[in-house]
Amino acid sequence: MKQNKMRLSETDKDTICALATAHGMGAISLLRVSGPKAADITRKLAAFLPDKLESHKIYYGILRDVESGEPLDEVLVSYFQEGRSFTGETVFEISCHGSESVVNEVLRNLVAAGARPANRGEFTYRAFMNG
Repeated sequence: MKQNKMRLSETDKDTICALATAHGMGAISLLRVSGPKAADITRKLAAFLPDKLESHKIYYGILRDVESGEPLDEVLVSYFQEGRSFTGETVFEISCHGSESVVNEVLRNLVAAGARPANRGEFTYRAFMNG
């Protein structure tokens, strides 16, 4: 049975991004992108993603700067289709190198591609609101 989605504000329709792992603590960092435009936004950096994505599959490739096309980092990108993710929305998780400069550059590019930085607790809020 599909749950009814309850939204409290217009910003709940935004596609959001954020660092999901502890900042500066490991060799690998995980960035999360969630929302209705997650696929379009992520593809602007990850052109290596296939046209037909499979949920819960990991894809390998090089993220590229959305403006210059220059390589940003060698990454793994996980895809979770709407209804099968933590938030209940379409979600991409990008596993990149943990360098602060790499993480900041990937986040900057996600925002340049159309996402907005998530507020504290916003991924959990969306999970709760989506049942």
